[in-house]
Amino acid sequence: MKSIKYILAVFTFIMFSCQLFSQQRTEMKAYYDSKNVIINEDGRSVSNFKIVADEIQVSDLKEKAKNFQSIFILVIDEGKDEEGKYGCKITFLQPAESTFLIKMLGGLGIYKIVAGNEEYSLNDFIINKK
Repeated sequence: MKSIKYILAVFTFIMFSCQLFSQQRTEMKAYYDSKNVIINEDGRSVSNFKIVADEIQVSDLKEKAKNFQSIFILVIDEGKDEEGKYGCKITFLQPAESTFLIKMLGGLGIYKIVAGNEEYSLNDFIINKK
């Protein structure tokens, strides 16, 4: 009987621990002023946006961006602005369209876009942009 209580207690502890560790950080969103998420700047495709993130998330984002060095350059401001957001700039090495940008945001772990006052999943943004 003692072993059953012990097994049950260990099982409960493991389940509780897994639930705590499985909770992810706040999902990062790309904040844009409008639905115009990509512009041409000096002959390159550029996307300027902001994110709400902690230092660990920013570090992870920079690390993920290293996987895409042959496609784009990601620059993240060193500090947060007055709204508590980090400014970000993606500069594509070749011409790119917004659909390609959306795929790259997903590759970086950013799965939502806030354009103006509207929030979209990446797929919904592509559909609503057309």
